[in-house]
Amino acid sequence: MNSMERFDRCMHFQPVDHAVDMEFGYWDEVHLLWEKEGLPKGLDTHEKMELYFGLERRYRPPVNVLLEPDFTIEEVEIHNGHRYYYDLDHVLCRVPADGITTMPEHLEYPLKNRKDWETIFKPRLQPDTPGRYPENLDKHMHNVLAKDYLPWLYVGSLFGRLRNFIGFEQICLMIYDDPDLVDEMIEHLANLTCEILERTLPMVKGSIKIGHFWEDICFNNGPMISPDYFGKHVVPRYKQITEVLQKYGIDTVIVDCDGWIGPLIDGWLNSGVNIMFPLERAGGSDPVILRKKYGPQLLLMGGVDKRKIAQGGDAVIRELEYLAPLVEEGGFIPHCDHLCPADVTLENYRFYLKNKRDIYGMPQREEKIRKYPNE
Repeated sequence: MNSMERFDRCMHFQPVDHAVDMEFGYWDEVHLLWEKEGLPKGLDTHEKMELYFGLERRYRPPVNVLLEPDFTIEEVEIHNGHRYYYDLDHVLCRVPADGITTMPEHLEYPLKNRKDWETIFKPRLQPDTPGRYPENLDKHMHNVLAKDYLPWLYVGSLFGRLRNFIGFEQICLMIYDDPDLVDEMIEHLANLTCEILERTLPMVKGSIKIGHFWEDICFNNGPMISPDYFGKHVVPRYKQITEVLQKYGIDTVIVDCDGWIGPLIDGWLNSGVNIMFPLERAGGSDPVILRKKYGPQLLLMGGVDKRKIAQGGDAVIRELEYLAPLVEEGGFIPHCDHLCPADVTLENYRFYLKNKRDIYGMPQREEKIRKYPNE
């Protein structure tokens, strides 16, 4: 059974040879810290790390529904122990200059009003811009599947990306000060995604079975917009996109959102999004509780508390045993509930992987440098 078959059968509650053996990824500094603990040098990307540990590999097909061309990182200065730069969303950021990975402080956002939308962003969000997908996409996907990669087609973001461009406080004010502009931008993003999907999915029908939204709009106490606003202004645009996906046989649709997602789950389910990811336990998104509430209509990925992985030992065993009935039931893929953080030692990560595989009946795979995940 290959990775796509295993994922698809798991998410349709059908028998599989073993649970999907997948992880989210790793904070940037993890590989350097683990090198000091015995990890081979040079494993400096998510892909290299996951291949080394023998994990099943996700793959993002080269279909771009985001900015084209994208912004580039622009360095500004290093001053008083801080590095100032413009990030890929053209936000002016500040981080410590010592290189330690941390969430950047956002100092200025580029999208402040309709003029910015019309002159800076909208021209970069047009379906006819060259470079949105390769002409040989069908051949490309054939090669990807031959290497047993699991394609996740990125299908955009309708509010989270706008928040990145505008800022959290500013977009909340804009909902009241200029609601028509916010609606127009959400509609434009949905239309852009649908048009690009209509052009590309006929080329690769059957090669992709998973759609993937990124919509990081929840904190540990709940969403940054009300469920009512979400239902009226965002859910219909989600549905517009998922209807195109379903037209081409894609009925498993993931949303990536951290924090406490509970108040928005009904809206996502009503829109055709049925997989919640990564189920951040510190934010209250417990897969066991969510499955009890929603039953098999709600599919789940993640949910292994990264804090327990960092503790190691019995804390890991108890966590894995807590989630074991969900793995047995199906419709759930267990993995760390975000990128593996730097407080997880290599020893504890190995302990977690070994016991996850033992408890959930996954095959143990040796650590080695691999070119492809099916080696």
